[in-house]
Formats: sequence, C-alpha cells, structure tokens
Amino acid sequence: MPNQARPHGEDDRALISVAQAAHLLGVHPNTIRSWTDSGRLPAYRINARGDRRFRHGDVERLLAEGGVPEGSIADADPSQRAHELAVLSRLAQGASGPNPVAVCRVAVDALRTHLGFSQVAVYLTSRGALRLETHAGYRVAPPSMLDESAINDADARARSVNGDEPTTEFRIVLRAAGETLGLLVISDLAGTNLGVTQLPFLATVAGALGVAVHNARLLSRARREVTRSRALRAVTQELTGQLDLAAVLADIVDRTRALFEAEKAGLWLVVDGASPFQLAASRGLGDGFHAMVNSMTLESATIGVRAVRERRSFVLHGAGTDTSAGEMRAAYAAEGIQTACLVPLVVNDHAVGLIGLYHTRDREWPEEELTLVQSFANQAAVAISNARLYRSVADQAARMRSIQDLSSRLNQLTDVQAIAEAIVAEASTLAAYHDIRVYTVDWDQGTCEPIAFTDRLLGEGDFRDRLRVTIGEGSFTGMVAQTGAALLINDALAADRGHTIDGTDDSDET
Repeated sequence: MPNQARPHGEDDRALISVAQAAHLLGVHPNTIRSWTDSGRLPAYRINARGDRRFRHGDVERLLAEGGVPEGSIADADPSQRAHELAVLSRLAQGASGPNPVAVCRVAVDALRTHLGFSQVAVYLTSRGALRLETHAGYRVAPPSMLDESAINDADARARSVNGDEPTTEFRIVLRAAGETLGLLVISDLAGTNLGVTQLPFLATVAGALGVAVHNARLLSRARREVTRSRALRAVTQELTGQLDLAAVLADIVDRTRALFEAEKAGLWLVVDGASPFQLAASRGLGDGFHAMVNSMTLESATIGVRAVRERRSFVLHGAGTDTSAGEMRAAYAAEGIQTACLVPLVVNDHAVGLIGLYHTRDREWPEEELTLVQSFANQAAVAISNARLYRSVADQAARMRSIQDLSSRLNQLTDVQAIAEAIVAEASTLAAYHDIRVYTVDWDQGTCEPIAFTDRLLGEGDFRDRLRVTIGEGSFTGMVAQTGAALLINDALAADRGHTIDGTDDSDET
C-alpha cells in the first residue's frame, strides 16, 4: 500500500514532510508524490486532511538503493517541467495588456492551476505601503495593506531559507528596472506543497511578473497620456468656441469626470458675496453636499478653499476620515468619497471657479495627471471668461437696441404724459428693477410732480399726491432735480435723505 496509517506510537515529529523528503533526495516535491502513488516510497497519512509524512529510514533506504536518478529535477519529473513552462507561457501571454491587476490575476491563476499552490496573493506598492491587488484560494482574505517593511523582511527570509525546516509560505519581492513593485505571496499551511527546491523557479516567476507589471504600468500611462492629450486639444477647441455659459459649464464637468474616471464631480463659480461658491453643475453629488459647499466662505478650513486662495490643485486621500479635510470631512464621508481632487479654474492669476473630482476608492494622482487636469481647468477658465464676455456684450447690444427703439418711439411723441408712460413701459428692457417713477420738475412751485409710475411697491390706491416731493436736499428725487446729477444709493433705507411716503407704513421714496 503506498499510503499507510500512521504507525502506532510513532511521534509526528519523527516523520518528515514532502518538502523535507524532496530536499534530502534532491528531487521536486511532485516527484515524491509520484513515487508515493506508485508505491516506491511508503507514506503515512496524518491529521484530518491526510497530509503525507515519511520515515527518515525509508527515505535513506531509497537513497542508498540508488533509486534516485541523477540529473536535474526536470529529468526526474518531466511533467514538472511541463507545468513550469505552462506557468511561464501563461504569464507571457497575459503580460501584454495595459492593466497591472489583470497581469497579476493571470500569474495567480497560473500558479494555482499548473503547480497546485492553494493560496496565492499579489501586493503592489502604493504610497509607502503594499496594497493587495488580487488573491485566490483564501477562505479569509489576506490583509488589504502591508507595511513596506515587508519588502525587507521578505529579502531577509529569502537569504535565510533552511531546507531542513518545513516551509508554509514564500514571499518573493517583485522588481523591475531597478524599482521595487510589490510582493508575490504563496502559502501552504500544511507545509506539504512548498520546498526550497522550488524557490529558484518561483524567483523566475516573480521576475517575469515584475517586468510584466512594470510594462503594464508604462503602457497604461502612455495610453492615458495620449488619450488625454487628444481630449485636451479637442476640449480646448470646443470650449473656447462655445459661447453658451450653461453649456460650457455642463461640458466641463462631463469631460473632466470622464477623463479622470471620477464617480462624482462638481463645478462651482467663485463670486463675490457671503456665499462665494455658486454651484454651476454637478454629477453624482447629493443635496447635503451642495448645502455644505454653499455654506463655505473664503475663510473656511477646507481643501477647496485653499485651492482657490492659493490657485493650485490639492489631492486628499481618505477624505472621509482625514482631519485635513476640515469642515467638509463629514460631507465626504456621507458621499462615500475616498479621494478628492480640487482644482481651481484660473485665468489672469484670478480663480474664477473650482472643479471637484471625487473617487469612491483610493486613487493615485501622479504629478503628470495633476499637471494635465490643471491645464484643462485653465482652458475651462478661459472658456468661462469668453462665455461671460460674450453674454455681457450680447446684453449690452440688446440694451443699445432697446435704447434706439425707445428713442425712435419717443421722437414720435409730442405729449409729455405719453412720453413718460412710454419710458415706464419700455424701461424694463434696459435694466432690472422693482419700481420706476417719472417726474416733471415744476420750478415755479418748487416741486417734482409724478406723472407716470408703477405701483408694485406701493400697493393699491392713488399715491400721485403723496409721491410729490420738494426740490432740494429733503429727498433723493429733490436732490437730483436740484443738482441735475444722477445718484446711486445702494443702501437707501439707511441713508439720511430717504423718507417714508406719506400714507404708507414702510414704503420708502426710493
């Protein structure tokens, strides 16, 4: 019988594992299993899983009998070489894409399928730590992050491997082009499927995987740069030619969100006033988030405010937990935002707006991407300025046409009352207002007589007599009549010359 029950009274520590037997005989662990299955080397089953163990005497007897063929491991077990070649072939075929995670998945699947490793994981470096990219075979997922010191520990363990000790895990550093990229972790808790004889081949796999990950990152970065550079040129042409401000703002949000794969995005115009952040367009953000931004001032302790004040981009990782998020931390947490990138829209060294790009996962923002998104934002700022200028010019042109039309109509009138009523009727095309009044100045009586007016602020009733004012400094109207100079009173209620119209409770002259 090739597989026997553990001898009565035999101490498990007196038995050796598959890996130890392979080391003593100088063959691959799979060769040991093959000899066990064929009856050439007796094996004993232990524990509930039935792991194989061997007596030292049986192994030494096989060695003394000359049962171990000379030559390489590949000569002893040709099928093992086929498995190893299959791993390398799978890795080579899967290493041509631009996705590092996909490359890692191919390696994990190949090692488990062709070499029978039960648990394999790959970690890649990320901002001073190792982030779990992919794994398979674990009942409980391995840690999502490892400290970067695990790299040095893995190197130290590789230098101190003892072939006489059971091996339950290999950690092999991934490197390429002089850069440390991550860790390949292979685990076997039973200690029956890993041996030091496999370490050279696994180091080769790790080297090939490191090169594949490095090349995938380069290819991915190059493709992104080409795509985004083309998009930036197209956006520059389209935005600078777009004169509809609302369309410009919506286009900016959609394009930045797509270019940088953001799940959520928002654009705010920076205006004068107590609430300087005026929402222009957003995608995926809730009302609570918008209300929080609307409550911000240029003195608020937030990354977005700093971006506007300092006119430079900021990236915040762990946005929902990092205290540097300031007053917006709770809003980020409520939205599930992990990474926030805040980019000011700057033109002529003046911030006219702010773009927020939000990811619900931890996302790297390399320096070249920050430079690109800032260039896009600057072009967007120019487009906004152009649209605003066009709208201002268009509004001014409309006012000029209204003035011309009103002048033409007034020139056809000879009655003072009709002229005044025409002014009241047409003035709304020139400026926005709540109320308007036209007076004639009676120098003989020393009064300003109201001859045409609206009564939206006055209510019902005849206020003609009550709107009459005396020429002179007693009222705004009387002052203008006396001096012939226009007045602009921004806070009429607080001005000394303002007064309440007779017969009303709170309707002021202005």
